Amino acid sequence: MDRDNVARLIDDVNQGKISRRGFLKAAVGLGVSMPAAAALLQGCAPAATPAPTTAPAATTAPTAVPAKTTLVVGQPKAPINMNPLAMGTWDDMPLLTSVMDSLFDPDYEKGELIPVLVDEWEQTDAVTWNFKLKEGVQFHKGYGEFTAEDYAYWVNRVVTEQPAAFFTMGSGKVAEAIVTDKYGLEVRLNEPWAAFWIMSLITYGGVVFSKEAYEEMGGEAFGLNPIGTGPFELESWTPGGDVVLKRFEDYHDPNLPHMEEIRFTGVEDPLVRLEKIRAGEIDYTVGLDSKDVPDMEADPDLNVVWGPGHNWDVVRFNHADTDEPWGDVRVRKAIAHAIDREQVVEIIYYGGATPEDDPLPAGYIGADPDHKFWPDTADLDTAKALLAEAGYADGFKMPTMTDERPNQRAEAQLIADQLSKVGIEMELEVVDRATSSSRLQNSEFHTNVGTAGMASADSDSAISIWFHKDSVSGNNYNNPRVNELSDQAAASMDKDERARLYREAVDIIIGEDCANAIVCNVARMYVLRTGLAGFIAYPLHLFPYFKNMYWEA
Repeated sequence: MDRDNVARLIDDVNQGKISRRGFLKAAVGLGVSMPAAAALLQGCAPAATPAPTTAPAATTAPTAVPAKTTLVVGQPKAPINMNPLAMGTWDDMPLLTSVMDSLFDPDYEKGELIPVLVDEWEQTDAVTWNFKLKEGVQFHKGYGEFTAEDYAYWVNRVVTEQPAAFFTMGSGKVAEAIVTDKYGLEVRLNEPWAAFWIMSLITYGGVVFSKEAYEEMGGEAFGLNPIGTGPFELESWTPGGDVVLKRFEDYHDPNLPHMEEIRFTGVEDPLVRLEKIRAGEIDYTVGLDSKDVPDMEADPDLNVVWGPGHNWDVVRFNHADTDEPWGDVRVRKAIAHAIDREQVVEIIYYGGATPEDDPLPAGYIGADPDHKFWPDTADLDTAKALLAEAGYADGFKMPTMTDERPNQRAEAQLIADQLSKVGIEMELEVVDRATSSSRLQNSEFHTNVGTAGMASADSDSAISIWFHKDSVSGNNYNNPRVNELSDQAAASMDKDERARLYREAVDIIIGEDCANAIVCNVARMYVLRTGLAGFIAYPLHLFPYFKNMYWEA
């Protein structure tokens, strides 16, 4: 990487000499990976603040009366459900994290816990963690004080019932939560697990809600009337319509939140969301089309913020289809060779992505962004030779599911065109996002063009969740050696040892088995109205902390 020229590019962005999109393209040309370039760009974006090194409670509040105290969030889907044991869609997570605190917030830069509802904590041995909770923290709507019983209720329900949230407890690595006194809690693991803190104590895994309210209402009613300790409480919710949250006046941190009200509104069409944020009808959104980035960056009323993309776009294979062409590893490798990743990055993402075939994003333990298993541009000769060797010289038809998001649908169509050059006819089926998620989890697909997001900024989220035999991915991939490596890495507290184990696992998953044909790593894009401050581009856009955001005076 040419550090001097990268530094000059950063100066050019800050001085307005080049656009942020121009920076991304130029930085990648200088050898910077797209996620790293996006992370560098975050420091140039006016409305983005660096990841905190102290608790968000210490976030600097506005020093003058803000221009306004309401925030309108444009969601890709109308809110469905805020029952953490039975989430509607991942699009509901920003609501959940506004109504419900977690035990801790993350400091991804330092790899540390920032206490939110905890006064003291200690790992007493390889499988035991002890916590002393804050006293006096109140639930919304008069449901009383948060105690150890409430968090233990969440953990033990997830462990015993194994709902979709089971992955947050390591898919069985957490054994139980034990209440030791009113504010005392012990969490026991079934085995050592290095990612426990980042999976089970922050964001979704560490979510806190009222046991009393949940048992009183039942899961369905609670999902529409959530009771947490978060900075905002539910004010109104019209089924199928907007959700309005108001500032929780008894929030345990008197300095937060800065907003008096947040309105979540569902706008499925990204073009309509773009027009609404331009018109000032919404203030914050994600999931807009990459093709609109140049126009958005030129709009003085909008602020495009880039963050590291801890995810991949991927062609998935259902490994239960052993009698289908893609059940043959030579066919899967042929597909991996026939995909033109650079073309996908340029045409679909306008340069806002990086050609990639590694399931460990840059910055993860064991990641090696410079290593390539498959070419960035299509190698049609090798693809055809592999197909002929497997007995499919004349090609075949391949049923492929994708979802309705414009970028995803366009990418699937582009890949279908690329594969047609080697005789593979991709039969595309476009379904809504919720249906796609459900069918993937339940193995109700043959192949899929989609995305695979990380549940946390730890490599365990990439390997154990997507490629372990006990994963929730639904792809039915099962390699005993990968299972062994994944288990060993998850249990190790030695970072170098974990890196070595994960690299060996990746060599098998991608190099030997071609379990998935990974296409690219996409930088996260957030669009905010100018003047909205306090936003932090965390690695996972599913969990923005609206409590820190405010309007500049």
